[in-house]
Amino acid sequence: MTYFLQNTSNDLLDDIINTEYRHNYNQSEVINSKLETKINIEVPGFKKENLNLKLDKNILTISGDQKEEGSSQRSIRKSFSLYDEMDAKNIKAAYEYGILSITIPKKKTRSGSREIKIT
Repeated sequence: MTYFLQNTSNDLLDDIINTEYRHNYNQSEVINSKLETKINIEVPGFKKENLNLKLDKNILTISGDQKEEGSSQRSIRKSFSLYDEMDAKNIKAAYEYGILSITIPKKKTRSGSREIKIT
């Protein structure tokens, strides 16, 4: 009886760990610099043509659906708010080795010194 309970609990634990691993494919990393913001999202096993990027009112949404063997299906949905300083017209995306990399340049701001008239 003890052997059965031990094996059953180990099998259950394995199922929990494997299930968590299977669904833990959309970790993301956001890297900000002075020139750009880069977003890296882990989506291993997805085909590039099954991933979509949509920009609507400064909300960047990444979505995708992919059928697995049998009848199971994986999905991803993530959204990011873009700041006014981000150049939404020049967003670039690439998918390689299970990582979706999105690069959002920042708008060029005028810097330098100037005199300001006091009134």
